[in-house]
This record gives sequence, structure tokens and C-alpha cells, in this order.
Amino acid sequence: MSFSDFSLFLISELKKTILNIKSDRLFYYFWIPVFIFSISIIGWFGNYNRVGLFLYSEVFLYSLLLFVISYILYYFVILIIRKERRPLRCFYYKFLVLLYHRHFFFSGVIMLLAINVFSECYSIIKGMIYFIDPFSFDFTFHKMDLFIFNGYPAWQFFDFIYEYPKIISIINLMYNFWFFLVWGSLLYFIFSLNNNYRMKYVISWVLCWFVIGNILAVLLSSSGPVFVHRLNSGNTLYLPLIDTLNRVNNILLDIDWPIKVWALNTQDMLWNAFVSNSDILGKGISAMPSMHVSMSVLMALSFWHVKRSLGLLLWVYTFIIYFGSIILGWHYAVDGIVSVPVTYLIWKITSLLCDKSMILSKKND
Repeated sequence: MSFSDFSLFLISELKKTILNIKSDRLFYYFWIPVFIFSISIIGWFGNYNRVGLFLYSEVFLYSLLLFVISYILYYFVILIIRKERRPLRCFYYKFLVLLYHRHFFFSGVIMLLAINVFSECYSIIKGMIYFIDPFSFDFTFHKMDLFIFNGYPAWQFFDFIYEYPKIISIINLMYNFWFFLVWGSLLYFIFSLNNNYRMKYVISWVLCWFVIGNILAVLLSSSGPVFVHRLNSGNTLYLPLIDTLNRVNNILLDIDWPIKVWALNTQDMLWNAFVSNSDILGKGISAMPSMHVSMSVLMALSFWHVKRSLGLLLWVYTFIIYFGSIILGWHYAVDGIVSVPVTYLIWKITSLLCDKSMILSKKND
């Protein structure tokens, strides 16, 4: 192939990729104003120098690797169920299909990079919450929990669970696994061909982090049960919870159980980053509303339309995440209660807008 032919080939590939990017324009219609607003807030408080591109790059790479491995294993299981005699040939044809749709995947990578930039902005704003509004709602949410649970803090209402340290450790494991599910589900939808819910999920994903994780988190600024004592040594309301979690963790250490109460180490890490104002993955302290619950609800809503059994499983997982957020000390009960309807509203509004955009697009064609 001559240099001229190679140049023409690259130009052709670029044009096809741009066409695919244009087909994702609805995502960028949402992403651009969200990014501009986020970067303006960051600039207003003089934090432009903290904006980068690579804080979440490692997360994306690990998530992408896990996604690819999971897909290969899934496809391999399908071939076994089908009793396929030539599995390598099937993998080869699957690779050809992916190669044929390479422009779609190139545009997906561009979308992923845009989300990476947004995630950086989200993380910076989350780290600024205390400086914008110094956690003024913790006691309010504590009193709301007391009202809901008949005079008890939410975690104490379920204090029987702490008599089963292994269950606590498994809940903590599932709570941590949420991180991989969030990024894995995002990758699934970004790189899903002919999926009617692709754009709905990706836009809702960004809006949930922006509206719930940034805007509402600032307006309803709170640190969460495990941090109130660190912020104010006179506030000992949740010291019994911290003591209980440490007791459970010590029991797990004594019996040499492989899974510990990892939340304690994570909470220490976040606190140290907060005190030193360091840039780390997931930096910042914020309780209301719960993004763990929000993302779990979004995954359940979206995968319900992909496969009902998977959607049902994710609804069960959402309940576990909500329960875990309370007993591990991350959240007040009301944090998750607020997240559910707001996430649902974002999903419904996004779905309606995407459906209307699709109808208009078909009319124009």
C-alpha cells in the first residue's frame, strides 16, 4: 500500500468514525453544558489546576479489561451450552463482527474519554463540598432517621446483624464490588450495538453523578455517620457504631477470615485525603444523597429492559447496597431514600427525551 493509499484509508476511517460520533450527539448535548457548568464551579473556587485527564484512567483500563474477560467467559459458556464443535471458529467470526463495527467502537472510546473528563470534574467538586457548605445537615438527617426508626439511629435498629461478622464481611465485599459493576455496566452500554437503551443509560449515568452526586450533595451537605466525630470531637452520636465495626473486624482478624471490614480502611483513606486535600480516586466526603444506591437503582432500571432476571437480581443487589450503606456507617437511612426517586426521575426524563429524539431523527431521515 502506497503512502497515498494509506492516507486515503486513514481519512476514510476518520470520516466514518466522525459519523458515528455524530450519531451520539444527544449524549454530547447533555455532556457539554454539564462540563461547562462543572468547570465553571471549579474555576470559581480557584481549582482549575486540579483538572486533569488521568485520575480515572486506571479505573477505566481495569474495568475495560474486566469487561473484556467477562464477555469472553460469557461467550465461552454460551458455546458450551450450545455444544459448539468449533469454538475457535466462532470466536474468529465474532472478532470479524467487532472489526466490521470498529468505527462504532472508536466513537465509544471518544465517549469514554469525555466521561473520564467529567468524572475528574465530579471528583474535584465532591472534594470541594465542605468548603462550599461545611456539612450543615448531618444532625437534621440523624433526627430524620430517629423519626423513621422509632427513636433509634438506623444502624442500631439493625444491630442484631453485627452478631454475625461473616455476614457483615460479605456485605462489605458486595459493597466494594459495586465499583466494578458501575464501570462495567457503563462499558456494556457504551459498546452495545443496536441497544435501544444505550443512550438512555449513558446520559442518565452522567446526570445522576452530576445532579445527585454534585448539585444535591452541595445543597444537602453532610459528611455521614462515620465522619461526624472526626469533624467535631464533641459529637459522639456514632462512636458506638465505629466501635462496633472495629469489634467485628477484630473478630474476623482473630478467626483469620479472608474478608474483613474493609470500609474502615477506606474511611481512614478518605479522611486522610480530606485533611491533606489530596487528589485520590473517589476523593471527598459526602453522604446525602447516596450515590451507591443511585447507581444501583439505575443499573436495576436499565438491565430490567435487557433481561428481566438480571434486572430482578440487581434490584435485590440494590437492597443489599442500601442496607450495607447503613450498617457500614457510610450513610443515614434517608440518604438512600432520597436517591431512589431522584434517580428514577432522571431515568424517566432521559428516556422520554431519547425517545423523542429518536422519533425526530427518523422523521428527518
